[in-house]
Amino acid sequence: MRAHPRDVETAIEAGFDGLHIYMGTSQVSQRYNHGKGLEEIARRVRSLLEDLHRNYPHLWLRFSGEDAFRTPLEDLFRVYDDIIPFVHRLGMPDTVGVATPDRVRRRVLAFRERYPDTPLEVHFHDDRGFALVNALAAVQAGAQFVDTTILGIGERSGITSLTALLFNLFLNEAYEQVLPYQIHLSYPLNVLVADKLNMLVPFKEPVTLTNRTHTAGVHQNAVLKHSGTYEAMPLALFGVNQRDILLGPLAGRNVVRYFLGEVHYFDLDEETARRMAQRFKEVVYERVPQASPAEVLLELAEEHGLQKRTQPPADAFQMVENLYPADPAAEPARVRG
Repeated sequence: MRAHPRDVETAIEAGFDGLHIYMGTSQVSQRYNHGKGLEEIARRVRSLLEDLHRNYPHLWLRFSGEDAFRTPLEDLFRVYDDIIPFVHRLGMPDTVGVATPDRVRRRVLAFRERYPDTPLEVHFHDDRGFALVNALAAVQAGAQFVDTTILGIGERSGITSLTALLFNLFLNEAYEQVLPYQIHLSYPLNVLVADKLNMLVPFKEPVTLTNRTHTAGVHQNAVLKHSGTYEAMPLALFGVNQRDILLGPLAGRNVVRYFLGEVHYFDLDEETARRMAQRFKEVVYERVPQASPAEVLLELAEEHGLQKRTQPPADAFQMVENLYPADPAAEPARVRG
């Protein structure tokens, strides 16, 4: 909340037992936001926190200089030096998303050296696409707390994604910071929040099915043989326990043969699969969206008179986890079109 007595009074009346108070410290904030100079900021914030500390000793207090990364470090120290006896935690927000990992690292180290006994919380916006890497740099430099949201939802381009941060801390072997969380719920949580917002999990989210989705024929063929060829991340630990192989113009003969032969039991050899793949590439754009790519390929199989077997072939590929069929209830393995 703003460093304003009315805001504070309202929060206390509402029963809050902790307050995060902020005030803009950058030159832009001083000139165009609240109109107060640095000395006045320090005086007002100290007076407010001092009163709270004295009159409401049960309150947990944090203060942040808003727009901290456009505030000279010495100006932040000028304000924070005055209020450090009255807060339980300091905040350092990159309110407008200008920070870079190197600058974050230097600033966090400077804060930890100057205020070694006061925990530091950081907050990064994603305007430059750096929210996640800035958060990781801050943790490595000694910041104890990071503000996050599910899917990184926040002002403008958002802030650090919770599941992306946990995923990368795990990959960085910062296990003690990840262990308190039930990480297997990461992807279900992303899906739940996306559903409530009537959207899909953003494809740039690391903990998403997109990260186990394969479109190019070369990738698909390799993944059919061994998923590790194009899947390097332990996403199953974070709840992504299936993968997509997408039928489309980039799909090659191996996926066509897999889909028709191993999923739907059509009798076709490699040469037939090659011809079917070529024909599929030629017509799929004409028939979509009236039919899905999977439906187009099944129609082509019927048009070419392919016969079905009653049993899968003895040399069939090992079934790949959760590939999507035209009828999901019909087959345990599926290729999505």
